[in-house]
Parts: sequence; C-alpha cells; structure tokens
Amino acid sequence: MSSRSARDAVTFEGELPLPDVNVALYRRIYVLEQWLRRIALAALMARFGSQWGNSFSNDMIRSVKSRLENLKNRVAFNTENSDNLVWCLTLEELGSLLLYEKTWDITRELTSFHRDELKGRLDDLREIRNVIGHNRAATQYTMDVFDAIDRNLGEGISRFRDRMLYDLGGVQASPATVDAVVDLFFQDRSPLGRDQITQDGFFYYAHMLAGAGQPVELGALLERFDAARRAILAFLVNRRSSGEFALVWPKSATDDEHRLIVELLGRPPVGRGSDYLTQSPRYTCHPKIWFVR
Repeated sequence: MSSRSARDAVTFEGELPLPDVNVALYRRIYVLEQWLRRIALAALMARFGSQWGNSFSNDMIRSVKSRLENLKNRVAFNTENSDNLVWCLTLEELGSLLLYEKTWDITRELTSFHRDELKGRLDDLREIRNVIGHNRAATQYTMDVFDAIDRNLGEGISRFRDRMLYDLGGVQASPATVDAVVDLFFQDRSPLGRDQITQDGFFYYAHMLAGAGQPVELGALLERFDAARRAILAFLVNRRSSGEFALVWPKSATDDEHRLIVELLGRPPVGRGSDYLTQSPRYTCHPKIWFVR
C-alpha cells in the first residue's frame, strides 16, 4: 500500500466506505467548537450578565428561537437538551459573536486572539465543517489544513482554558472584605476561609466541596441551581472524583441574582453520583459543566 493511500484510509461499514479522516475531523471539530462556544458565552455574560441573549440581532433571535422550539421534539430521544442559545448557533453565527464589537475587548483579553486572524481561521473552519456535515469525503490534505487552523485557534483557547479553569496566570484573587457579594457569601459562614470565593475582573468563583469526596451527581447539581441558570456561566467540576466544583458567575449579574446564587450555595451538598464516565451524557456534556483535569 502506498503512503498516500495509507494516509487516506477508509473503513467499511457494511458495503459503504467511511473515510477515517472524516471521523477524526468530526471529533476534533466538535472539541474546537465547544471551546469557541464557551469563549463566546463568557464574553457575553461578562458584558451583559443574564441578559446577554437580548444583545442578539432581531434576525438571529427569531432564528434561534425557532431552533429552540424544535429541541422540544427531541425529548423522546433522551439527548442533551439545553436551552442555551449559544449552543444553538451555526458556526457562522458563532463567529459573528466572537467578533462582536460590544464584547470584542473582553474576548481579546480572555484569549489574546487577533481579530483578522480569528475571522480568517473561522471562515476556513466553516468550510471544512461543511465538508464533514454534508458527508463529503475528506483526505489527509484536508486534515493538514485543519491542523493549521487548530494550531492557530488553539493558542487563544489554551489561554482561555488556563485562565478560567486553572488560573495559571494568577488573575484570580481573594476578594476584599468590602466586596458586597463576598460579604453576602460569608454571612453565617464564619468558619470558612476567605479563599473559598475568588474573583477576577469579570467573574466570581465559589469553590465548593460536595459528595463527601465522591463524584458530584451532575443532574442534581444542575437541578439545584436551575432557578439561577441564566446568571451562571459554568460549574468547574474536578474530574478526579473528589466532589470538588467551582461555580462561576459574572460580576455583571443583578443584585437579586447574586443573592439567589449565594442562597443556593448555602444549601446542603447535592448527592453523590457515579463515576463521571458512567453518568448520563445529558449531564456530563451539558454546556454549563466544564471539567477540570
């Protein structure tokens, strides 16, 4: 077999050949898109809080609401069914949000993306995604082009991931005692350390322990905070089965939303769950569940 044919191998599913590159591209594009959606949502919530959806154009709102209505028909298939608008966007619409003038300064700070480069790479990514989405056979050359896109976008994604999940740059700090939200958090919690809640320029991070060292039951976690879901960016869940998670929400939340989140954080811990690999993908793949390794 020639080196070229080895690189462009296919696997037969019955009588039909399936290009191995298509399968690999689908997995990698899926991961890349999830990070881009998280970045877009973080920038929107940092700027607009829970009202970020109102910043969409009227045409986009009408289009997305129609897709949300269609999600109701998929309940019978037991799929992840979040009503998060960002996860209903096409890649073209997602690109327009990442480049959105009203949030671009935040997107740039979170990622260090360069605007023109980002636009170009998103255009290229959309073309390759269309190849895969319309069941056209890709080749190793297609993968080589994607690798270049992935490397370019990956630099900004890595910066975002390292900042939000791991604070490798040290931007988070224990808030000052005069911070009204922090004082509210520690009301009637005098034994707790001040580092249980941290903040950066855009978000609060409440570091919690649930499940007595066992994995968190993610469905119960999402249900517990459902009343405040519009004001919550994410739950940063420790993958190492320790029961640790951090709740992240924007400083731009309203006073009532801050109070509600703090009140919900003060309730007894949610139940213990099974290993995250065995919990339902409806919850492990939910847009608000962000795993930390």
